[in-house]
Formats: sequence, structure tokens, C-alpha cells
Amino acid sequence: MRALLWHSHLESSLEVSWAELQLQQAGLKQQNKVPHLVSFEDSSGHQILWIPRTGRIQIRLHYLTPQEERKETAFLIFGRLEEAWRQDSRGVEVASR
Repeated sequence: MRALLWHSHLESSLEVSWAELQLQQAGLKQQNKVPHLVSFEDSSGHQILWIPRTGRIQIRLHYLTPQEERKETAFLIFGRLEEAWRQDSRGVEVASR
């Protein structure tokens, strides 16, 4: 399996600064911030890219993640993301495809 895809729908009330703070408190380090892209990295080198305007989220696994562990790793990362953003009942609604 080379790719995992989810549909995600962020609450329209989710503010960029609040979401960034929640991700930082969840242990993710902000890598860069350009006008239309927010990027975070965890201690294992996995990245979460977020485009606030569209709500698109991309999880990029570290290239050394073994193929047989990629699916579980992606679910764990997304779980951290979802948990961080549900702190005050705002968040991500997920449907796998």
C-alpha cells in the first residue's frame, strides 16, 4: 500500500492560530508558515501539512517508515491530530475511502 486517503472536513470556525497552538501542545513542531500552508513535524520526522483555506490535510510519513508499518503509523498520526483539534469540541470529521 503506497497511499492512504481520507476525506477530512474541518469545522469552519477552526481558527488557524488556535489550531496551530493545539498542534504545538500535542508535541508537533511548526516547520514553516507561508500564507497558504502550515507545516508541522513530529519527533519521528513525520509531517502534517495543512491548507487552512481549503481544510486539506496531508500526512507525510518519514521515508524510513517500513512499508508494513505505514498504515498503522498514519492512523496514529491522524489520531493525534484529531485529538488535538477536539480539545474544545472543534475538530476534524473523518471518513476513510
